[in-house]
Amino acid sequence: MKKIKVGIIGAGFAGKFHCECLKRIYGVEVELAGVTSLHIQSRKSFGNQYGIAVFDDSEALIKNVDVVDICSPTYVHSETIISAAQLGKGIICEKPLTGYFGPKNADASYQGDKDDKQRMLDAVCVTLNKIVAAVNKNKVFFGYAENFVYTPSVQKECEIIEKTGAQILRMTGKI
Repeated sequence: MKKIKVGIIGAGFAGKFHCECLKRIYGVEVELAGVTSLHIQSRKSFGNQYGIAVFDDSEALIKNVDVVDICSPTYVHSETIISAAQLGKGIICEKPLTGYFGPKNADASYQGDKDDKQRMLDAVCVTLNKIVAAVNKNKVFFGYAENFVYTPSVQKECEIIEKTGAQILRMTGKI
């Protein structure tokens, strides 16, 4: 059985949830090889809880694993994905994949609800294109951990679209 070394980036709820799931994968031996987090105490506590190595930064962890599982805050997802792809590592990324976090020079007074929505969308598309380019160029596995795609309502929409050839103009939901 092949062994895959996985590193977790992010020591919060999602990191713990992913860690528990990785331990239960059938048919592949998963070695939880390490964790990192921006928060020193969180990463140390996580490492102690799971008996895994603790890394001071993402780059050091990425270099020591086969797959990186990104469970960090969304605003660092894209840079982490691109770094991992450039190092030839497989990638799992917790939702949401990315977003708009304001202009680079924004200060504490920035209000996103006042920003131009098209500019925000364009910025997100640029980020997404960079992610896709890095993954494709380096031919690495990329798994997006978005579980809502299998919910009954989404599956029903897929079924309707497939049968009718229609397209979705708007979809909303509540949790």
